[in-house]
Amino acid sequence: HSHTSHLSRLTPLLNNPHHHNSLHTNNTTTAAKPKSRPLNCLTWSSSRIRLAILGCLTSSLVLSIRLYFAYKPTAYLIHSIVVFADMVLIHLFTNCKWLSVSGEITTMLFAVLYTITKQTVFELMETTMIAVLCSFHMMGSRKRHREGEGRLLEDLTGLQVEVGEYLVLAQRD
Repeated sequence: HSHTSHLSRLTPLLNNPHHHNSLHTNNTTTAAKPKSRPLNCLTWSSSRIRLAILGCLTSSLVLSIRLYFAYKPTAYLIHSIVVFADMVLIHLFTNCKWLSVSGEITTMLFAVLYTITKQTVFELMETTMIAVLCSFHMMGSRKRHREGEGRLLEDLTGLQVEVGEYLVLAQRD
């Protein structure tokens, strides 16, 4: 490797005032889209907004239907509202289609089972299944985060080696 090739790879990063928003892949640097922040819906993509709105509307519909058919005892009313709140939080903060869809299917399935049987066990199973789905989502998120950290560490190590080589070559000149 010559020190000029290292400089040519480093220059776009050093000259870019937003270098923390850059992606470095295969000797090229391109500006990355700003990360969507869960609490700032102004940064959300239109597909994320659609997913959140559709999910929240679906959750509202499921809540309305389940309370139409069974709103007593009071514990079921409270359970239904808590599950609704859980699903809204999933829709707003995860941006995960499979979690939104599988969560809604779970709530629909267990609402039907409870309505037919009036067995409390279905309330407990519903809550447990939603928690399991969220756990799978968290495991996947953590794995993706660790993989991203690994790539960043590799890039940083490569950058340190390149800068070190450049400095050694610069001292010789």
